[in-house]
Amino acid sequence: MKEKCRVTGKTRYESHTEARVAMEVLRMDKPHYDISGKRVKHRQGQPKQIRYFYCRFCGGYHLTKWRQKEYRDYNDREGIKGV
Repeated sequence: MKEKCRVTGKTRYESHTEARVAMEVLRMDKPHYDISGKRVKHRQGQPKQIRYFYCRFCGGYHLTKWRQKEYRDYNDREGIKGV
């Protein structure tokens, strides 16, 4: 089991290469089925992780489904600076 960031609670990857590989593995993940054979929609049509970013709190990398613009817009709306 991968280590978690104590601040964000996200899975911590040691390098950007490790994060990129993990993201590609998630993209290739096959659909899951329950015992009756019905497909389980894990994310209900939401996009999987599309990018990775450096975390200044733990010094590792995390995956996110937020695009860079969405992240900046959120920070601007919440008044968060320097994140």
